Amino acid sequence: MENGKKARCILIAVDNYDSSEKSLEWALQNLYKGGDDLRLVHVVPVVGDPSPVVVDMALPFPLGPSPSTQDLKRVEEAKDFIKERFDKILTPREIPYTVEIVHFMVSTDNIGEIICKRADSLKAHAVVLAKHQRGLLHELFLGSVAKYVCGHCKQPVVVLHA
Repeated sequence: MENGKKARCILIAVDNYDSSEKSLEWALQNLYKGGDDLRLVHVVPVVGDPSPVVVDMALPFPLGPSPSTQDLKRVEEAKDFIKERFDKILTPREIPYTVEIVHFMVSTDNIGEIICKRADSLKAHAVVLAKHQRGLLHELFLGSVAKYVCGHCKQPVVVLHA
């Protein structure tokens, strides 16, 4: 970033829903400044080994323990939808970004916890995510990632209603 200032980190939690594209667009219009560190974070549920694995998009395989074939398929599907949904928004605008696919044993709270921990470790300027309208029964039994992040994240959180 210019003038010797450290780049701000904006973390955007993404999934394969239109609301994630809208969250990215909102962040670009309202938060992003040239030189910011834009992070797209997606959590992939583990079928096999529950060890946390962060996938570097530049490598053909995850870093860490060997995942199952089904886990590799989920990671590849995540890479594909991220490229399809978000690259088309960012590349034409020449906005650099980093994708982090976190491979972890997942419950709704765990997804929120992963997002909060990642935001904390990056010292994110803000966390942006969409709240999905999946119904009261779903939220009652499974919880809400947005609710967890709002209640536990130390960084400012922006929740956009899908």
